[in-house]
Amino acid sequence: MPEFAVESRPAIAYVGLSVDVTMETLPERVEPAFAELESYLAAKGIAPVGPSILRYGRVMMSAPFTLQIGLVVDHQPWVDAPFVADRLPAGTYVVGRQDGPYATIGSLTERTMSWGDEQGVAYALEIGLEGDRGDGDTWDAWYEWYPAPPMLGDEGPEGPVEVCLLLRS
Repeated sequence: MPEFAVESRPAIAYVGLSVDVTMETLPERVEPAFAELESYLAAKGIAPVGPSILRYGRVMMSAPFTLQIGLVVDHQPWVDAPFVADRLPAGTYVVGRQDGPYATIGSLTERTMSWGDEQGVAYALEIGLEGDRGDGDTWDAWYEWYPAPPMLGDEGPEGPVEVCLLLRS
């Protein structure tokens, strides 16, 4: 059962790689990108110190968009393109947590957003041209936090995940 909360979170340094996806191709595109990122970090002698993340920027529900996959590091190192060293901003977030199949993360995200709406929060995002949340929204910080490596379950990869949505200050 998902849990929801409003939490203060610190800034988090990570090294990432941009991946072009659609909502349908996201699962199949992320795994090879993480393998590429892990290989690059090992070759550079950069040791991840924390969980993996998926960071969403401009999100498109019905068209391709780019997200960043990342691994938490202790500082922002110098990296070569196409890799990036960045930070998730410190701030107050709506957080939804579950421990289960990754196939249900879309539902967790929708429920987290709805829970936040019920609390009357204001997300740090720019609404797309349609005037409602949906295609083309640009988020200051929306990320999925994976505190443990996935295990293979009956429905594919599964494990704990947190959906984190930054609020306006």
